[in-house]
Amino acid sequence: MNRFGLVALTVCVLALVGCATSSTVRTEPAGLTVVLDGKDFGKSPAKVEATGTTFGDYHLQVKDASGKVVHEQNLPKQVRIWGLFWPPYGVFYNMYELHDQYVVRSIKSTSGETTWMVVPSP
Repeated sequence: MNRFGLVALTVCVLALVGCATSSTVRTEPAGLTVVLDGKDFGKSPAKVEATGTTFGDYHLQVKDASGKVVHEQNLPKQVRIWGLFWPPYGVFYNMYELHDQYVVRSIKSTSGETTWMVVPSP
């Protein structure tokens, strides 16, 4: 492989890697285990870091003390609009990043059913 090909390959790989973004995940009730993209970050409130590609989802799981998944979903993310107009910004700084904080709330309905709500910081 010639030098140009090696440089082009390196640039493409770096473009797919993206940057790490961090956030705090709080659960209500407190003390549940927070897992993001398969990595266990311990009990809530947990500081999480996610490394993603320019496009992609951050998958959140919340587990109880026995390790049973009680809630899971893809996290709502912020969009860095400059990534659309200036592609190097979107490539190197994750066009979709985590919010500063997420609150994961358990809500019981009048029928006794438990539903979960994820609220990102503004």
